[in-house]
Amino acid sequence: MARLDDPSELTRKQRREQARDERRSAEEAQRASAEGRKRLTQIASALIVIAVIGIIVALVATSGSKKSNSSSGTNATASSEAGLLETPAPWPPQYSGLLSRIVGNHFPPQSDAGYHVHAVLRIYVEGKSVEVPSQVGIDQQESYLAPLHTHDNSGIIHMEATEPYPFKLSQFFLVWGVKFNNSQIGGYKVGGGKQLAVYANGSKVANPSTFAMKPHDHIVVNYGNPKTFVKEFAFTFPAGL
Repeated sequence: MARLDDPSELTRKQRREQARDERRSAEEAQRASAEGRKRLTQIASALIVIAVIGIIVALVATSGSKKSNSSSGTNATASSEAGLLETPAPWPPQYSGLLSRIVGNHFPPQSDAGYHVHAVLRIYVEGKSVEVPSQVGIDQQESYLAPLHTHDNSGIIHMEATEPYPFKLSQFFLVWGVKFNNSQIGGYKVGGGKQLAVYANGSKVANPSTFAMKPHDHIVVNYGNPKTFVKEFAFTFPAGL
């Protein structure tokens, strides 16, 4: 048996202690590494959750914005065309929705001092005259006078604003409350051989919806068989108009 002070025995003890120390160091390193990985995993998971939440919030916001914009666009269209008639003639003045149509289509303020001119309108459906009624744009109940209006059934359109303004034919129909565009007037739509054509001072208008009326224009709106169309008419404006 070796003695306690045997150098070989001491060497073996040292080796065992060294081995134990190395195992402890290795185990501590493994534990530290595992804890580090765990912390990294937790941080990564948290970042992923934050990113997902951010994406969801962005999608909800975008969806809400689209719905808001869509709703806003729909409401704007509804206001600008509120109360328009899409029925066969005759068409009485439509005061319901008049203010919404005026505001929705950005009409200028009415004034007979700054800009006050006149045009005259005739309408024919299949060659038969349709009356342009009196009091278009004049809501007596609300004491409101639109920048475009009529005082009688002569067809004279009064165009009044604080300054010169290019009033369009389609805007007069908006004030009147009758659906009008390049393919429709009231309940009459283009198709099946039926056409819609506008003439100003005897010349055909290329784009009726955007046609800007000028002082003393003679305007004719025709719907139906082109053979029935009236292109011009005689009219003398009263003195002072």
